[in-house]
Amino acid sequence: MIAYSNYLFLRETPEGRKIQAENPVYRQGEKVYFVIERVGQFLPAADGLCRANMHLRIHNSNDEVITTHYKILGEDLVVNDFTENGYIPSPHGFYQTDQNDKPGVYRFELILIDYVSGDSIAVSSLFEIVG
Repeated sequence: MIAYSNYLFLRETPEGRKIQAENPVYRQGEKVYFVIERVGQFLPAADGLCRANMHLRIHNSNDEVITTHYKILGEDLVVNDFTENGYIPSPHGFYQTDQNDKPGVYRFELILIDYVSGDSIAVSSLFEIVG
């Protein structure tokens, strides 16, 4: 069974550093970063390697999916850099907002899939876009 310890939103400073967003409110044009901490445990295949991937979805205020990215960890990912026996330390995704995103509440969703066990987990949280 896949589980996680925590999730958080990040934003970029003017210098390009990523810092925790205490309040997930973003202006149009900002990047929204969503990080899940300590995700696992992924099972190794017979060769000892874990195989996993992640999908990203953004939902608008009406809960309609407006953006989807599949296999954002790469095509046919073979993961051998897990830490602590099958855990990914901080998988993350981002969404670049723009002027077409109407002000309102959106939902960021990351889905992690373990191809060996067939397990998956979806982690989501709300953020807001303001004009």
